[in-house]
Amino acid sequence: MATLHGSWIPRETSGHLFIWGETWRTKAQISTTANEMSSHPFGMTEEELTSFLDSHRLSIGQFLDVSEKARSGSRKRAAQPNHHPWESQIVLLPTQPSSKGEPAYPVLSSKVFLDTADDSAEAGQWELQPWQVQGVSLEPMAAVRFLQALPLGSFEGSDAYLGGELRFWSQVMRWSLDLLNRGKFLPGLYRLPDGKVRACWQPLLDSTTDQVRLETYIKLMPLACCAYSQEVSSPQLTLKARTDLVKAQELLLGFLSSVVNTQVRNFVKGESVPVVDSPMVEWLRSLSSNLSSNSDNSETLALESTTLGRLAAALSTWNTPVQQNLVTPTSKRLRQNLFRTCFILKPPTSDQENWSLAYGLQAVDDPDLVVDAETIWNYSGERLEIKQRSIEQPQETFLKGLGLATRLYPPIEPSLHQSRPEFCELTIVDVYEFIRASAWR
Repeated sequence: MATLHGSWIPRETSGHLFIWGETWRTKAQISTTANEMSSHPFGMTEEELTSFLDSHRLSIGQFLDVSEKARSGSRKRAAQPNHHPWESQIVLLPTQPSSKGEPAYPVLSSKVFLDTADDSAEAGQWELQPWQVQGVSLEPMAAVRFLQALPLGSFEGSDAYLGGELRFWSQVMRWSLDLLNRGKFLPGLYRLPDGKVRACWQPLLDSTTDQVRLETYIKLMPLACCAYSQEVSSPQLTLKARTDLVKAQELLLGFLSSVVNTQVRNFVKGESVPVVDSPMVEWLRSLSSNLSSNSDNSETLALESTTLGRLAAALSTWNTPVQQNLVTPTSKRLRQNLFRTCFILKPPTSDQENWSLAYGLQAVDDPDLVVDAETIWNYSGERLEIKQRSIEQPQETFLKGLGLATRLYPPIEPSLHQSRPEFCELTIVDVYEFIRASAWR
């Protein structure tokens, strides 16, 4: 039985989707020497993979044409539609160790699924070892089209050829489409390690839905997605299974950043840019340009350091309320705190005239779970545990939310001059203004 595998391979600022195939062979069909054992004996050849993809209407040529159009802005077909970007990749795979003169062999993925599900004794003897496989590399736009073409949520026997990691990336890609549909992206800048600055479109994961999805996808990511080494050209396979696995969150954020940035650029290409003498013009022009497969100086903002500093400061001020929820091409992790500052409007008692606006922290996925300000101030630790939930840096999270809220509702500000703000008093007019113009924001 043949199985199609693949995963996202990160690069410095982008990445690519690597696709390879696995097919069963008898040992008699495998000719190996001591120097060739690093090559996956069950990996498909270029001809086998091409034929296999064609048989499932996944011909790589159609996706490469799309990628070429995106880069050139032309409707002409690629000159060589059958030319595939064939390359090698190192993957850590469960391996049956050598014994009794028999060489080590990678375990077929179908056998891995069945035996690990049954906790078989044989599975306990497997080792995670590096193997070199050969396959096709797709740039972000071509990867999006390829993942869209895969069957989604189907358990038909005819669709059983898809490996778990490809199904996973297909689901995440559709999440990126949902982000685009809801307008959950913002323009921005990012700085490369060499100091160069580039423009990019950044996914915005500020909603409860997206934060919960991110947490869920990180937990559900197949281990196989993290088993692809970035050192594809290393002549010596010296990977260590437990230390060289790519971190799930870093891999997921890199994929989201690349596919959202690529798709938005594809949507806005050709849009006119205002003709004014401003550094914003070059930034806007860069945001609407197509990314080439090889990053070069043409994608770098050619502005003086002082001008870049002013532009970066203006953008930082603009996106401050959601800055921690923006995903840049260099994001290693997204600080996730599933609690946010909330406000509870309380009517006056019989001996009071003014209303009170109480402060607290609220779980983003459970509106009924609220921690009041007094509890927050009485706890001085870095992590507050409450009802089987953890709040990272509760006091800092609380104060940051209050500070951002003053931009939307200035009457809160005087209470922040106190050492432990817990509430503020509002007149009936203030309450009306709060409900009418601020509460919904």
